[in-house]
Amino acid sequence: MMKHRHPVLLSCLLAAFVLFPAHASHARDQHVIVCGAGGEAAYEERFQDWSTRLRDVLLQRCGVAQEDLHYLGTWAEGEKNALETVRGVLAAACAELGESGTLYLYLIGHGSAQRNEAKFILPGPDLEVSALLAVLQSAPPPALVLVNGASSSAAFINALSGAARTIVTSTNSVEERNATEFMEYFIGAIESGDGDRNQDGQISVLEAADQAATAAQSWYESQGLIVSEHALIDDNGDRLGTRLPLAGAPAAASDDGTLAAALLLQPKIYSAAVPKEAIEAYRAAVESVEVWKAQKATQDEDTYYTELEKRLLVMARAGRVVRRAQE
Repeated sequence: MMKHRHPVLLSCLLAAFVLFPAHASHARDQHVIVCGAGGEAAYEERFQDWSTRLRDVLLQRCGVAQEDLHYLGTWAEGEKNALETVRGVLAAACAELGESGTLYLYLIGHGSAQRNEAKFILPGPDLEVSALLAVLQSAPPPALVLVNGASSSAAFINALSGAARTIVTSTNSVEERNATEFMEYFIGAIESGDGDRNQDGQISVLEAADQAATAAQSWYESQGLIVSEHALIDDNGDRLGTRLPLAGAPAAASDDGTLAAALLLQPKIYSAAVPKEAIEAYRAAVESVEVWKAQKATQDEDTYYTELEKRLLVMARAGRVVRRAQE
């Protein structure tokens, strides 16, 4: 059995992977922001504010190119085709991803769940989770990050969980029906830089989600209110979310949070002193580790961990070259 082979070395290398991640390919990533129906003027204004702030911070701080950001933040009065617009934009975004891009989908608004069907509220017909699943199945993105800040959003994990999918929800059950605060703090974590919890100059999906969950809970407590939302994350494909914030880094590569820690919303800016080939070598090494981890279920234990150790060592050496060039 391989279980006890070099446990300290593997733990250190996996920790390095979490603490010094790099997104393998930003060029074909696509970001889709969907602002839902508020129902009341106060919520219309709030959701509009959140969606425009998220758009701006992705463009201005996160390096997302204008052509790679799809903003569905305003709807015409009496809009009846919002659902079809969302479906069309998602399909088009998936077509732009290439072989290694990630689809980032942000849902800002209200949610509901009836008869075991979770929904995101839109003008006109709502976006049911089954409809979203159908879009993702018809044009499968290589990787998906879904941040659903709506109420009753937890059921999106049960329906959409899978390999290479990171799903963050603002609630831990469909019974948490009240309007949520999560997205305010998720966006704020990027805007302020407070999401950079390990102070490495970059903000991962996990860090932003952790910060948002922590800040939202503090807000309820400061208002003397019962906490009515409890954020979850699922990125290991088991359809079972883990409560946020996580207590430190994921303990094992199979734990929720490992993939999210390697997905960067705000990537590290490398200094001009770092050779381009060194950065490319590091990113290629990270991608190699991810590809191999995805094959775990098809490998026997000895083969899997022996090869994983080799790839982690390559990644660690490549990362060391980058770090030394920046010193």
